[in-house]
Amino acid sequence: MTGLVSPPSPPKRHVALQCVRAWRWSQTWRNVLFLHWDVADRRLRELVPGALELDRWQGSVWVSAIAFRLAKVQLRGLPPIPLCTDFLELNLRTYVRYRGQLGIYFLSMHADSRVAVAAARWLTPLPYRFAPMTCRNERKGWHLRCGGNSANWPVLLDGHFEEWGAAACANENSLDAWLVERYAAFVPDRRGRLHRMVCEHAPWVVSSVICDITRVGCEPAIGLLLGTTPSLCHLSTGVESLIGPFEPL
Repeated sequence: MTGLVSPPSPPKRHVALQCVRAWRWSQTWRNVLFLHWDVADRRLRELVPGALELDRWQGSVWVSAIAFRLAKVQLRGLPPIPLCTDFLELNLRTYVRYRGQLGIYFLSMHADSRVAVAAARWLTPLPYRFAPMTCRNERKGWHLRCGGNSANWPVLLDGHFEEWGAAACANENSLDAWLVERYAAFVPDRRGRLHRMVCEHAPWVVSSVICDITRVGCEPAIGLLLGTTPSLCHLSTGVESLIGPFEPL
């Protein structure tokens, strides 16, 4: 890890603008795996809306695959939607700025629940797609697979992962924090109009990861070839979060 400090006690909560008072839904990220690649900016620039500036760490641009179980998903004031409250998800994202505001941009989003994908595409502009996913305990860690064996669902990620070292918060000025501590996303709707979505949760407490990745097949989904050896990896047990409305920019 490039910069970790002991977890704060109690953890300080990050508040993104008016999200706390105007949040639209709550959810929990569980067993979150972060895989990060330092990539060439020329190809990435073609995948991101022109209104967004690519954010850089010491001149480099990054793409991350985030795999996790999304649980306890609930719209504010409504009961949980059946089959939409607990499912596996894999997001591919990059790091951007909009008029100086930091955030992420989703290159693709995949979930193993057809109902959740349909609900998300109906209720939000998030670019969800269905993909079969499995996650099982294996040896000292677990084996994760996203995608199938057909042209419709190519393998996006397949590998074995083990936690390594003690968990801690990322140092404020480290690459670790720059990658994981993001509290806003910029999302275009189907007409191309850009929206900002903010979230609020405690800081990430992460550990290092030992990876044995056999395949990363994200090129059909995002147009980028990512190798089987990420530049940096993190693992977190997860956080509870509040998600704000999608606000047009």
